[in-house]
Amino acid sequence: MDEKIKMITPRYQQIAADVAAKIVDNQYKVGERIYTRSSLASQYGVSPETARRAIAILADLKIVETVKGSGVTILSQENAAHFVKQFR
Repeated sequence: MDEKIKMITPRYQQIAADVAAKIVDNQYKVGERIYTRSSLASQYGVSPETARRAIAILADLKIVETVKGSGVTILSQENAAHFVKQFR
């Protein structure tokens, strides 16, 4: 018998995909600043480290830019759309 292994997506990846989807849906616009990591952690009910990892994914994909003390700025709706498509 083959056992099916259920793949569980890490929470930080789910959060990154959710934020990217909001960018695609124009809930967040290019150039807009969004919440800091601590606010993101609170919003999703996760640790600040989990929120940091989610933002790091988006920053690595050039969807957002993080500037210490200035928060997170949306850079690319196109990159967000590409990430959401791959994630699904």
